[in-house]
Formats: sequence, structure tokens, C-alpha cells
Amino acid sequence: IASDWNLKGFRFPVQWVNRPHNPTNQTFHDFRGVSGQIAGGIVRTGQKLIALPAGVVTTVRQIWTYDGPVAEAFCPQSVTLVLDHDIDLSRGSMLVGTDHLPGTSRNLQAEICWMHPVALRRGKKYLLKHTTQTVSVVVTEILHKLNIATLDPEPEPAELAMNDLGGIRLHAAQPLYFDGYTTNRLTGSFILIEPGTNATVAAGLLAPPSEVIKPEF
Repeated sequence: IASDWNLKGFRFPVQWVNRPHNPTNQTFHDFRGVSGQIAGGIVRTGQKLIALPAGVVTTVRQIWTYDGPVAEAFCPQSVTLVLDHDIDLSRGSMLVGTDHLPGTSRNLQAEICWMHPVALRRGKKYLLKHTTQTVSVVVTEILHKLNIATLDPEPEPAELAMNDLGGIRLHAAQPLYFDGYTTNRLTGSFILIEPGTNATVAAGLLAPPSEVIKPEF
């Protein structure tokens, strides 16, 4: 399954900002890096990246791993990137390469597996966890339910019951930066969480985005 990793478009969802300030160790004096798991592509020192959602272009100064600095890293390694610019980044931000750009939208289409005893209905609100970002979403439409016996889609069902597979549309409170699942299975997948109980109610695969980001270089 290693062949499933996307090594073309660089994707780096930020998990946390790493600032292990230690005045006695000059190597890490005023150190500031962003840590996370590479979700796609390859990164090298000196490479230009775009910080999202700010849209700021920066350059990779250093790449740190548990074993020390390296010249390059690739999906699915976990690393800390030191950037040339002090950009306002936090958990949920994403660094991407300047080529093979991701899509962005608040309106999402996905195939899901519903995993909760209470059926999914149109108009319900959930939390959507995508990479390191969690946003509020509302189900705007149930497109179809997959007939397991025939594998044919049944259009416009009233609901999706437990263990049903189907297509839905969602509207998010803020834009997501993502790829279609067939392009990148890490940035093209998500889970739905029920607010209050924190129960995972569904797992989903995102359809390819209708438009990619348009950064200003």
C-alpha cells in the first residue's frame, strides 16, 4: 500500500508550533518550527512553500527529525520545518508546495459510511475533522444511498441509516484545503463527529475540488 502515497503535491498539515526555548543550548536558542506529518509530496531545504490560509510564500530553512536535521523529507514522515519567515501558523494551518496546488471550498461533496444508530438527515450539524483541522458543517443534501445488493445508487433517500453508504453535500463554516481522495487519501478523507457526545458518526471520502487555490506570488 506504500504506492498509495502521493509524492507529487506537497501537503503539510500543521499539528503544533514547536518552540523548545532553552537558553543553555545555543542550537535551539529561540528555535521556532512547525511540526506535523507530511501528508503528500517531498520537501527540501531551500524549497518555497505557501502557508494557508494566509497565502504567504516562505522558504524552508531547516528540516528536523527525531534523529536530527535532514536535507529532504517525504510522505508519511513526521518532521519539524523551520521557515525563513515568522508566519502566524497554528494547528489546522497547512503548508503546501507551489505546484500541484490543493482545492479550497466551503461546499463539499463526499461519499460516506454512516456509523451511528441515529440516522443521518438533511439539515443536521456536525463537526468535520480533516487532517489537523476541525470545522462545523451542516448536511445540505443527501444525494444517494448505495444499494448493497445491486451496487446501484438510489437517488435522494430521506436518510442514511447505520452502515449505509451514500453520497452527501456539506457546507462548512470555513474553507477546507483538500484534494480528492483518489489524488491523496490523507487530505481527501475526513470523519464526522457529533457535537456534545464526541461520537464518530461517519467516515468520508472527498470528491475532487471544483477549483484550486489561487495564491498571489
